[in-house]
Amino acid sequence: MTQTILMQKATRIEGNANIAIEVDGDRLKSARFQVHEFRGFEKFIYGRRVEYVRHLVSRICGLCSVAHQVASFQAIEDAMGIVAPAALKDLRRVMVLGEWISSHALSYYFLNLPDKLDTKGGIFELKQDHPEVVAEAFELRNAGLKIVERLGGRDMHPISLGLGRFLKPPEPEDIAEIRALATRIRGKLLPIISKVAEDWKPNGQIRFPEDFNFHFMAYTGQDSDGAFQVFDRNGNKVETFAADEIEERIAEMRVDWNLSKVSYLSKYGFPDGILLVGPLSRALMDDGFLSDPEIARITANRIPCSQLTKTLESYDVCRLFEMYWAAGEIERLLDGISRIPSVEEPDWQARGQGIGILEAPRGLLIHKYLVNKGTIEKARLWVATQFNNAFINLFLTDLAQRHFEHGRVDKIGNHLIGRCIRLLDPCLSCATH
Repeated sequence: MTQTILMQKATRIEGNANIAIEVDGDRLKSARFQVHEFRGFEKFIYGRRVEYVRHLVSRICGLCSVAHQVASFQAIEDAMGIVAPAALKDLRRVMVLGEWISSHALSYYFLNLPDKLDTKGGIFELKQDHPEVVAEAFELRNAGLKIVERLGGRDMHPISLGLGRFLKPPEPEDIAEIRALATRIRGKLLPIISKVAEDWKPNGQIRFPEDFNFHFMAYTGQDSDGAFQVFDRNGNKVETFAADEIEERIAEMRVDWNLSKVSYLSKYGFPDGILLVGPLSRALMDDGFLSDPEIARITANRIPCSQLTKTLESYDVCRLFEMYWAAGEIERLLDGISRIPSVEEPDWQARGQGIGILEAPRGLLIHKYLVNKGTIEKARLWVATQFNNAFINLFLTDLAQRHFEHGRVDKIGNHLIGRCIRLLDPCLSCATH
């Protein structure tokens, strides 16, 4: 007789989800990560004027509001033939990287570190035993938010960006403060990542299962001129494809237990084409943080890609290093910016299809629009957790099966399932867009 055991809601993640264990007698059939929030933003923006879309899409997620806005602007500009100045693209990139820092600090310290330090609870319980670590966590998160605020007008749901321009350009003192913040972040993180690199070992409690295939995927580039890079489960690059190939390369399917769609590589089918995106996938790229000469010096090449892909705990290591790398990239981008030239008024009679692609904190984010005379006629979004969705469910089933006895998942299994979900850091508001 089949029955479903509903576990306590997953905690310390963005959004609400249940974990449903399906049992047939003494046999575990599946473990499902159930997300039942209905969002509908793809439909909300149908028929909307392009000037207002930025306000809507940034509300998809408070943690990724900059990334959604920038991807939206990229798609609209691509569709309407608006050529954004290089300096504007670089400053948008600075905002996205600031969001990386704030989001990674939240995930690493507030959501995952209590597990690593075996704290019974969250950040407030952690503060009792490690007040200096919690102070560090707030400083890094606030620094990332301040970078966004200086360019976006506020630290969430920015108001300063426009089509091909800034509605309110940053002042020199804004740029100076962002640079100072980036330098401070690097100074704060240098001893931390140096210690992590020194102590790092290629093993962990939660290793990737050996008995099913999956791929890593990331995007190199700031807009539609970049390329997708796909890696096998050992970190070897197996293919590269262009932005305009996304719909023929990536397939989607719906499942009856989750409002988030499941994405996979069409070439390999399902389940062999299951994907993982995010910090670990970005580490494998040609221009990922591991290719940075300074980080290579700090790590003394102790953290090879082939070992990172062995265990899920690598996600946390990658978030920590990405914060340091992102701050350095912000400094580099600011060095190349002198002024932001103005652009001509858009052709409001234009009709076209455009795509915006970038790496949000949790991984790939894609907006694709059909625009007609300044109005959105069609929209399609792909978000990071949507790509990771299938892997999360297969991994949960594998963990649950390994810790299933006497008709239930044991205490260790319960702990590891929660840890697994937090390491993958799903954004459920984005996933059910």
